[in-house]
Amino acid sequence: MKRIKCLKCGLVNWSDDDATCKRCGANLDQIAQASPDVSSMSEPSQDLKGPRLIYLQAVGAGVLISIGLFIYTLISWPKGPGEKLFLISGVIYAGFGAWFGSRRPQSEWRVALCISSFYILLLSYGLYRLSRYNQLYGGWFWTNKFYFSPIFLYASLPLAAFLGARFGSKPSLSRIAPLMCSFILTFIAIGYAHAATPKVRQMSYSFDMTNGQPDNLLMRVDIKFGLEIRDEPMSFRAYASGGGGGWKLTVIRNSPTFLLDTQMTMNVDGKELKNTMWPVNQPD
Repeated sequence: MKRIKCLKCGLVNWSDDDATCKRCGANLDQIAQASPDVSSMSEPSQDLKGPRLIYLQAVGAGVLISIGLFIYTLISWPKGPGEKLFLISGVIYAGFGAWFGSRRPQSEWRVALCISSFYILLLSYGLYRLSRYNQLYGGWFWTNKFYFSPIFLYASLPLAAFLGARFGSKPSLSRIAPLMCSFILTFIAIGYAHAATPKVRQMSYSFDMTNGQPDNLLMRVDIKFGLEIRDEPMSFRAYASGGGGGWKLTVIRNSPTFLLDTQMTMNVDGKELKNTMWPVNQPD
């Protein structure tokens, strides 16, 4: 028994009744041939509940993944997994994306967006705090720099979820290849995102000192110091620090009258500095 809705007055009539509408008298046989079944029209609205439920479950899974990774980071503190956590997280996001993508035909990018929505919110807040922090202290203690490797690492998780959803909806070699390539690129980017200290750059400077009479006393001061620049790509900054060094004083020429209370005058950058020197008896 089917129900037929009259297109003129809207009354729903049963198909085994009279072929005319009980309200307006319209011919229901022609309406039944021209219009679909009323019961079948309600099926698409019921089918929409399935994808919506899957999207909601994907959002919940993304929240649980973020909480689980946060707990794992606390357990492994203070050493922590470091940048390797992005590779582990990428595998997890791709696995959940493939699972949700294989359940029912649906939009792949929506599945990836739902899974990584909570992560994107946390990432946006973290990058905002980091930019404000670097803007406040940049130029005082470090130099703000841009690095491409952390940008790729931060974007690798939503990308892994999307590629995993594509592979789950239709498994094929052409769809798993981009996913494997993203894991390889993530592994390479981890190597460039480590906070590394390059070799110390050694610099030297020397100048001569006299007591106003070059024939009596001549000393040479050699200064050596090192400078190292430490990169922190994940924080988009680099700061310099001392790498060791020292100084050496060599007496080239002196006179027997050079005593402990001899007053020396050094000219450094146009400024005269008064100093009391010590007796020097050997050239070195």
